[in-house]
Amino acid sequence: MKEKSIERVAVVGAGLMGFGIGVEFARFGYQVSLYNTTEATSQKAMEKAGEDLDLMVETQLLTAEEAKATYGRLRPTTDLRDAASGADYVIESVLEILSLKQEIFARLDELCPPPAILATNTSTLMVSEIASAAKHPERILATHYFQPPHFIPLVEVVGGEKTDREVVELVARVLGGLRKKVVVIDVELPGFAGNRIQGAIGREVQSLVDQGVCSPSMVDDIISFGFGRRMAYTGYFKRLDLM
Repeated sequence: MKEKSIERVAVVGAGLMGFGIGVEFARFGYQVSLYNTTEATSQKAMEKAGEDLDLMVETQLLTAEEAKATYGRLRPTTDLRDAASGADYVIESVLEILSLKQEIFARLDELCPPPAILATNTSTLMVSEIASAAKHPERILATHYFQPPHFIPLVEVVGGEKTDREVVELVARVLGGLRKKVVVIDVELPGFAGNRIQGAIGREVQSLVDQGVCSPSMVDDIISFGFGRRMAYTGYFKRLDLM
């Protein structure tokens, strides 16, 4: 379901994550501009979008007609001003380089006057630091997706020190309308919550491999065929309640 106050969406950096974020918005009726710096990367983004939409048809997530309509709502561009023009909601998904993100948000702050909302898909950086070069930090927040973003339901929504609470709530509603599982995190910290949980698991399994206890394939089997399946349904604390 579309949020009435948002019609046009722009994705800045339609690469590994960005093109999938764009596909998801387009799937639910939004007009989406996909910005990349070169024609080659723009073409690749559209090719990936087409391939994944075909997969959605094959797996009966979409009909062929729905996939065609979704693809038709995607518009590639190599001009940032063109991508941002008329956008009500912009999400940045470029490399995790603070200075690069600060530069992009300072530019977007000029190109997209309020009340347009500006979001970052950062997975490790602080929203407040990214927004520090912008004149309107109250409309900047993080929407942290998990790869692949158009198949994994979870999105963490995190505001910065100066983010307006109404902006956080509006974005949570928008993403809920895309059938995402939205978790609003009220404390700003590096890595948010999801990556910190993944990081804790990652450190332990790497230790087991380094000690020769397990091979990488053994670790993958233990997770995939063991507690990973259970946790997909019960999480961690719900499982404790069932014991």
